[in-house]
This record gives sequence, structure tokens and C-alpha cells, in this order.
Amino acid sequence: TWMIVRGLLGLGRETEIAVMALLAVAVLVLGWRLWRGDWAQMIWMLGLLLLLTNFFTPRIATTNYLILLPWVLWGFCWMQRAWERRGLWAAAAVEALSMVGLWALFLVTIEGNFEHSSVYLPFPAAMMLLLAWLWKQTKTQSEL
Repeated sequence: TWMIVRGLLGLGRETEIAVMALLAVAVLVLGWRLWRGDWAQMIWMLGLLLLLTNFFTPRIATTNYLILLPWVLWGFCWMQRAWERRGLWAAAAVEALSMVGLWALFLVTIEGNFEHSSVYLPFPAAMMLLLAWLWKQTKTQSEL
């Protein structure tokens, strides 16, 4: 949150704390609503919680995002299930784009021996989009 609130929006620490508090309340409300949900909704909620912990903790390295990879694989599984053969190609395209794109961003923005803070934004942003898509998929599946 510090990169978005302070870096992009130019707001102060108080706003950052308020945004984190709102995110925490949103997670609690969503968790309460999903209390009696099915397995897929529980797995989705766990992915959201792990994603949001990356917004609360200070930035150390992009290796912190490794804990989010199971949800990327889950998303690929849903893509293949929803789009069949095209889903396999979509997953391969996402992998290729993320590999080339994240490395290019890293190489362009490196400052000395350290990665620039802009490297921390694309993967969590993509994970938020993926979780939004997976939410729609799990809601559709539970309605069947």
C-alpha cells in the first residue's frame, strides 16, 4: 500500500494506515460472508488473505510473492476448464508475458544493486485481477 498511497498518489502515512484499516475490515466482512462457503470459496479467501498480507508487510524482495503461486496455478486450471484448449494457450501466454515483462521491468528500473519499488506492483495487481476472475468462476460454479 505504501507504494500506491505514498508513491503514486502522494498521500501521507495517515492515509496509508486508513487504507490498510479499510482493507482489513473488508477482509473481515468478506470472511464473515464466506464462513459457510464451499471449499473453492475458502481457497479463494485464503489467496486473498495472502495477497493482502503482501500489502501490509514492508517490501523486502519480490521472492515474497512465491506464496501466491498456487493461486496462479489454480487460475490456470480454471482457464483450461473454462476455455478448454484455448485455456492452455492463455496460461502459456500469461506465463510468457509475465516472465518477459517482469524481467524487462526489473532491468529497466534497477537502481545500483537493488530493484526499484515499481517491480513490486505488477504481480500483486495481476493477482487481484486473477482473484476477481476466480471469484466469478467460483460463484458461477456454486450456483450450478
